[in-house]
Formats: sequence, C-alpha cells, structure tokens
Amino acid sequence: MVPLAINGGIGFGAKLTHKQLIELVKHLDEDTEVEITTFQQLYIEIPESKLEVTKKELENVGFSRYPVGPYVKSLRICKFSSSGGRGRHAYSDRIKQTYCRAGGTISFTSSIH
Repeated sequence: MVPLAINGGIGFGAKLTHKQLIELVKHLDEDTEVEITTFQQLYIEIPESKLEVTKKELENVGFSRYPVGPYVKSLRICKFSSSGGRGRHAYSDRIKQTYCRAGGTISFTSSIH
C-alpha cells in the first residue's frame, strides 16, 4: 500500500463536493480508514498497482495530491484586507507556483479566517 495525501484543492475553506466524495469512496476498501490531518488533508492508502489510475481519477474531480512526509504542508490567507481576503487568494496561488518551480513542494491548503 502507498500513502497518498489529498484535499479538495485551493479554495476558501475545507470543503469537498459530492463528486469528490463519490470518487474517493470508489478507491477505498470497506475497512479502509481515512485520516484527516490538521492541514485539512486526507491521508489514504492505495495499492501500488492502482496508484497512477487513482491519482488521475481523484485529480479529475478536483482533488489536489501531495506527498506524505516532511514537506511544507499549508499556506493560509486571512480575510483582514480591504478585499475580504479574495485578492490574497490569487497571491497565495502565485507563491505556490513560484516555490514549486524552484523545486519545493507545498501541500497547499488555502483558507480564509
């Protein structure tokens, strides 16, 4: 089994859609546990033989996928700005893109507080 960290993608708050939940359940056995981290990620274990297909199918419904381990886990934005935080969402996305181009990895959870 291979661990996989996923979340609902970059957005305002920790929300999952109906399609995401249905797709997630398709990749879990009846006795599989899902760990919810403090970084709003779901940790699941997938058989190695199904890993690539699972990644693609989860990404197709809007899940973001991240490595499990010692990585930058979260970048949060707040709503204490004149734009109510919405303008900072685009800014935090640019930070992620720049960091990842430089070889880093951010398990990106963006939320408004």
